Amino acid sequence: MADLLGRYDTEDEEFKYCIIQRFLLFFRHGKKLGLSYTERNEAALSIVQQIGFLYLRTPADLCGFLWSYMLPFLYDGPVLQWVLHSVPGKIHNTEQRPILHDALKKGLLLRDPLGTKTLVEKTTTADLHLCFEGLSNYPSTLGETQTMLAMYSGRGFLVWRTVLRDLEFDISDFVTRELAAMKSQYDGWTQDTLMELFEKDPPVSPLPEQDSQAVPGIHHCDRCQRPMTIGNIHQKVDLEWRRTLRSIRTGKKNVAIVDYNSSPAGEIGSTIIDRTDKNTTETSFVFAYLFSYAKIEVLRWPEHLSRVDLNV
Repeated sequence: MADLLGRYDTEDEEFKYCIIQRFLLFFRHGKKLGLSYTERNEAALSIVQQIGFLYLRTPADLCGFLWSYMLPFLYDGPVLQWVLHSVPGKIHNTEQRPILHDALKKGLLLRDPLGTKTLVEKTTTADLHLCFEGLSNYPSTLGETQTMLAMYSGRGFLVWRTVLRDLEFDISDFVTRELAAMKSQYDGWTQDTLMELFEKDPPVSPLPEQDSQAVPGIHHCDRCQRPMTIGNIHQKVDLEWRRTLRSIRTGKKNVAIVDYNSSPAGEIGSTIIDRTDKNTTETSFVFAYLFSYAKIEVLRWPEHLSRVDLNV
């Protein structure tokens, strides 16, 4: 009898998680519904306020809930705040659940700065300099800390810097710890240049207006012209911001950048051209092929970004 009751208790527990998953999946961002972005978040907030107590009891529960329901469906705003404040204690990032990394990769800095601040506040301080090499789901961002992820976007980095300041981090000490933890990844950056990035107010590109049903913070990449989408999360590449980063890192001005799939922290594996003469020709570029059955199609870059030499 005890074994039978134990088995049914386990099944009830699994069914309990299926219930909230179905609710939150229904209102998820990206699904075609006659609801705005704000209305979807409000619906999710109503759900977690009614039955969230069944799932949110310990910090471990909170980590699992964020990882399984909040981050995948891009919920933020009041519903994210409610979930984060529902359980006392700190969030621990692990290789199996790199919660803060995942949030930044999915554009939380641009979508919800206040939610980012609360998430950082709930995160163990030592975890702010972690990177994970085994995240095969994100091959383009392997081995990057949260600061490196924030550096993909000018506006995102300004939010990240503001969050750290508002939470009264010692920026000089933070930069020292960041470089000590990831010196090899910050190729060319020093304490002085990284501090300059944190202290100055670099120019940022204006953002286009978005539809009310679109997810805020999801913009087209300057390199591939593709949007960051729910099923295929990308880090937006802002080429003007890359030029700003490189000018700070090297002390050089009028730098043009041609790169592919590289980290803004060190631009490792990229083709980078210092070009003060605008008439200089470029003959070597990195480009990608999309294999489609028997034919190969070239993924074309915008003409104003590069000229691809097809004579290979």
